Amino acid sequence: MENLSKEFERVTKKQRTCYEQVDKTIDALSNEIARCKRLLEGRESAMETDGALSSGQLLSLLQSNVTKLQAQATVQAAHKDYHVGLSKYGKAIEKTLNADMTKSFKPVQFDKHTLNEELLQHFLRHGHVEVGQQFAKESRLPLPEGQDAFKEMHKVLDSMTRHDLLPALQWVKSNATSLSAKKSPLPFQLHRLQFIHLLTTQPQEVALAYAREQFEPFSTTNLTEIQRLMGSLLFVNRLSTSPYADLVDARLWTDAIEMFTKECCRLLGLSFSSPLEVTVNAGAKALPTLYKLSTVMQGKKDWFSQEQMPVELELGREFQFHSIFACPVSREQSTSNNPPMILPCGHVLAKLSLLKISRNNLRLRFKCPTCPSEQTASQARQIFF
Repeated sequence: MENLSKEFERVTKKQRTCYEQVDKTIDALSNEIARCKRLLEGRESAMETDGALSSGQLLSLLQSNVTKLQAQATVQAAHKDYHVGLSKYGKAIEKTLNADMTKSFKPVQFDKHTLNEELLQHFLRHGHVEVGQQFAKESRLPLPEGQDAFKEMHKVLDSMTRHDLLPALQWVKSNATSLSAKKSPLPFQLHRLQFIHLLTTQPQEVALAYAREQFEPFSTTNLTEIQRLMGSLLFVNRLSTSPYADLVDARLWTDAIEMFTKECCRLLGLSFSSPLEVTVNAGAKALPTLYKLSTVMQGKKDWFSQEQMPVELELGREFQFHSIFACPVSREQSTSNNPPMILPCGHVLAKLSLLKISRNNLRLRFKCPTCPSEQTASQARQIFF
């Protein structure tokens, strides 16, 4: 997709250049025609002479000036250059989007029941309750116990998008014990947002009364933020241009919606993102690299049968859910067949590196690659992250 973006930038640049040249040429032709017209009407002299030019001379002069402009050749050259770029862009689209992606992955036997369960959960997570119910019926799956919780969650989220926090505050009140046990920041964030909402939409006294009623339980944990909120009362008429302008940033509503969704999923024992969504996004991000690899490896060694990928897939930290150990000696990531091993000195190596250093002799004493300590391979223990 990166090459496609570059081709798109090139063709748009050529398009702008083409339009500029065509407009410039048309303007020059219009100016010549307008000048000739003025001369015909006797409003302007073509040359600094006493005599006026005849109509035939004026037309000859116009023809000569138009010929010098080379309008037709200029426009044709501009359009030709533009259409060459457009043709290359079309070929780039065809090459990028019509690629045979079946070479980039190996056939996998999915557990149909598990896949259907993930699809059902995905529908419910995103508020498509009726679709989920129909899908469960057709795939003969029982509806999960948390479907009512998902309904409630999306009702609250819908209210929050309309800047109505009352349903969210009621939900927080109903789940106060669980949220407090997990030390969730959600209750204070919602009360803070409600205070700012009242301050900007209601008389100042209403917001102040709300603060006195709701902020007391947070006085020990969020005192600094409460003090800032009280300071904003001095700038109530120009809050957006005051030192407290960040309190009315629209992104606070987006952050509150995301935080509320996370807390709901956490209380249900679920991750914030749908497993199906994470899987599809990770696959889409890795696909260009895998396709390029399959093109390079075509006709060579079957990389599907290898235990590790021949290339590293950079998916980003948002797709890292487990600790990753890379051996300081081989610089390779640990696997089930090459697990991390801890030495008595406390340093960790991959198993294959350990066997290589000890020359496959469990009783041979060797020096740790990191420190001066000596030990044997038999003293090493496998560790689990």
